[in-house]
Amino acid sequence: MSTRILTLFTTTAATAALALAGGITAAAAAPAPPPAPAGAETVPSAAAPQSDTASSKGDAALKECRDADCTVEITDGQQITLDKKFGVAPIKVNVEGTRVRFAFRDHMSQGIAIVDAQHAHSTATFNGITLHPYVAKDGKVMVTVSHR
Repeated sequence: MSTRILTLFTTTAATAALALAGGITAAAAAPAPPPAPAGAETVPSAAAPQSDTASSKGDAALKECRDADCTVEITDGQQITLDKKFGVAPIKVNVEGTRVRFAFRDHMSQGIAIVDAQHAHSTATFNGITLHPYVAKDGKVMVTVSHR
C-alpha cells in the first residue's frame, strides 16, 4: 500500500490573504456562543495547556534536536527547534492519535505535512530536514529528525 503525503507550499503573502479571507468567512458563518447563566461555574477548557513534568521532559528532549539528528517522543503542541544554520523556524507539531501534522516555515515559504505515524514509510521533508514519525512498541508517537 502506498503512502501519500500532502504537503502545501505557499508564499507568506498568499497564506496571509487566505487566512484573512477564511477568518472573515468563518467569523461571519459562526453563531455567537450563548451567554453563561449567572452564577454558573466556569469549567477549564479541555485544550488548556498541561504543565506536568512529562511535558517538560519532552521539551528538554526536543532541544537535543537542534542539530537535526535525533529520535524523540512527540506530543501535541510541541515545537522542534533547529539550529539557525538550517534556515527553518521552529517546527510546530500537532498529534491526533497516530496522525501527525508538521507546520514548517522559513524566510520565504511555509508548508504543512500531515502523515500517519502507523505507516512505516511516512516522512515529511522541508528545506533538507526529514521528519519520520512512527509509533513505538509502547504506543508512544516518536519522530526521527535528520538532514541531508
